[in-house]
Amino acid sequence: MAMDYGDQSAPGGAAARAGLEQFAAVSSIFDAAEIVLYVADMETHELLFLNAHAERLWGPMVGKPCYKVLQVGQSGPCEFCTNSRLIENGRAAAPPVVWEFQNTANKRWYLCIDKAIPWSDGRLVRMEVAIDITERKSHEYFREQYIGLISHDLRNPLATVDASASLLKLLLGRADFAAAAAPVDTILRNTQRMAEMIDDLLETTRLESGQLQLHKSSFDLAQLAVTTIGELGAAASRPIRFEASGPAPVLADAARIERVLENLVGNAFRYSPPDAQVTVQIEANESEAIVTVSDCGIGIPADDLPKVFHRFYRATGSHSASGLGLGLYNSRLIVEHHGGRIWAESAPGAGSAFRFALPIAP
Repeated sequence: MAMDYGDQSAPGGAAARAGLEQFAAVSSIFDAAEIVLYVADMETHELLFLNAHAERLWGPMVGKPCYKVLQVGQSGPCEFCTNSRLIENGRAAAPPVVWEFQNTANKRWYLCIDKAIPWSDGRLVRMEVAIDITERKSHEYFREQYIGLISHDLRNPLATVDASASLLKLLLGRADFAAAAAPVDTILRNTQRMAEMIDDLLETTRLESGQLQLHKSSFDLAQLAVTTIGELGAAASRPIRFEASGPAPVLADAARIERVLENLVGNAFRYSPPDAQVTVQIEANESEAIVTVSDCGIGIPADDLPKVFHRFYRATGSHSASGLGLGLYNSRLIVEHHGGRIWAESAPGAGSAFRFALPIAP
């Protein structure tokens, strides 16, 4: 690849040439990994450098505007150009910009990492590293479509079974066949469990693919907890103790946070004796609102504790528990999508405490 190093007799010309040669040498690492690397002027968008892999894809295009080489039918800078996000007060911004897009020239998907760097002549330029993620995107799309179809095909017969069982229970009750209604209750409970597992699977897919839409609003987390645990305790006929230090204002998606509470309280019910009390505590400080759900259950071995928020995790000795092992994993993803954190403390035979923290509303 031919490169123009400028006038080597000019002051600093040799240093500039050495710097560019070093840059070209480093770029060979990206060539070997088939990763695109290019450099473009921040004002004119002129391509100053392309590594060999980029030239194999688009040809030797140094000197041409990046938007004409890398996109189709583009006559000016792209709307998604990251230049303005790379410069702060005329200086290079510290963090790089990471984003994904589908290239209109070759229809491939790329994970892009953009950074403003000083070029050999002292000006700031945009360096972009682009990694082809087309296969990953294809797998994600297939998984979303597959899960969507499967869930639709499963939900329809489940809804039919649920409606039929409800009607059968009503008819048996009217005919005074109360004893015969017990198997119908079993059918209803298990159809509900299957519906919950399908919902967990769909939510996991959306969370992992970044498709989760958060509908944030300001609300008191303590008040949400009071309502949620009241309904959960009544439905399960289980005692729940609630403690709060005061209001805990947050800016979050109330439905998603309610889902996290349901998962944590449901786990506390599942892994503790039927008559054992579950406690929900909420405290707020200047930066965070912290929720703790604790139980007096079987506890979690130290080796398992780091894994509890992993996908499909099932606690040791929990073979009798229903579900896919996605509840805690989904809770972690939801909390992290809100900029929060989630963790657990436990010991075998000493119960467990699951905690999550959300930023206090500004």
